[in-house]
Amino acid sequence: MFSLPRKLEGCEVAAASMVDESGTTWVHVYLVWPSVAVHVTVSRQGQIEECNWAWDSLITIKAVVA
Repeated sequence: MFSLPRKLEGCEVAAASMVDESGTTWVHVYLVWPSVAVHVTVSRQGQIEECNWAWDSLITIKAVVA
């Protein structure tokens, strides 16, 4: 499990993290709305919580159905 450093509104969210053999942290995030699901991956060597631009971008994802 991984607790996202930003709160997302309007969808269900699940996130998990892992560290690979080279020390890179990978966070897999699923954003789920009734009509669509999105998988987002954020990776970084070092402290993953410090990827502020990635977390800021993540919270801007919205489902738009036309």
